[in-house]
Amino acid sequence: MFRHNRAFLALCLVVVFLAGASLAFTQDAPAAQSPTKWVTLVRGTADVQYTKPISKRDKGEVVTVIAVKNTSPQAIGRLTVEEFWYDKAGNTVGGGKDACKKPLAPGDTYTFTLRRPWEAKLNANKYVFSHANGQVKATAVSKF
Repeated sequence: MFRHNRAFLALCLVVVFLAGASLAFTQDAPAAQSPTKWVTLVRGTADVQYTKPISKRDKGEVVTVIAVKNTSPQAIGRLTVEEFWYDKAGNTVGGGKDACKKPLAPGDTYTFTLRRPWEAKLNANKYVFSHANGQVKATAVSKF
């Protein structure tokens, strides 16, 4: 009988210790982040400016970097840039694609990096801008 009381007392002490430890861990946890802000997105045609794309060959790949600035009055959701490469005969060889995963706020910039395997027949390229809710009117500028 005495042994049962000791075992029960030991079990109670373990439970109290674990409860206190878990309470201590929850108090040390960082404060919860504020809820996500909702933004109004552009519907229809969005306006952006972009700098001259820079294409370089890097370890068997063609890497193109384009900086884009949102000049629309509202944020742009899922802004995407696609690059199409052509050979000398004008046939499509392939391309690359990159997208801004967060809405691009008015006045903000984002740098797109497009990658594609290098081939000797690459001659010319073209860029197509789009977003989740429509088309994009892109204007080339020398700098922002």
